[in-house]
Amino acid sequence: MERKEMLKILGGGLAGMLMPWGKAKLLGSELLTYQKNWNQLQQQSLKILEKMPEADYGYFPAKGMQTFGELFVECCYQSSFLIRSFIGQDHMAKPPHFNKEICLTYTEDFYGMGGQILKALSENDLEKVGIRKGDSYTFLHGRDYILQSIGIMERCHGTAITYLKMKGLDISSI
Repeated sequence: MERKEMLKILGGGLAGMLMPWGKAKLLGSELLTYQKNWNQLQQQSLKILEKMPEADYGYFPAKGMQTFGELFVECCYQSSFLIRSFIGQDHMAKPPHFNKEICLTYTEDFYGMGGQILKALSENDLEKVGIRKGDSYTFLHGRDYILQSIGIMERCHGTAITYLKMKGLDISSI
């Protein structure tokens, strides 16, 4: 079975499985679905970041865990590495501090960059193979880069929401 057929059977592609609220629906094209999901992730990320008070960006639930601010920056950093690797760009540099203003700016820049890349792609780009460099070389299709990038941000949201809950903050508006 070809990948596109399998994605249609899964009801909106693997992105549908990554979006726990069921927002990923086939929207006319696979790429359009990813673009819409990206925009939804951006809005949710900004809501999460706004919810945490400035003074609590250094909060971490247990020794050895990342602070709330570090968590978001690290997720954006890893996700940008994937999506920028596919088009041959260097990844974003990490900021030296993790206060609310820096985290919001970094996150907005990350989503803006990713959104521009997604808008510049065509459906054919989803089938192209890129090379991810790491301990070994991994050959991935364009959609793999996008889905992994989306998945990183979904996991980040789950962890960040847990941080908010542990601080006793109301998350009903997220």
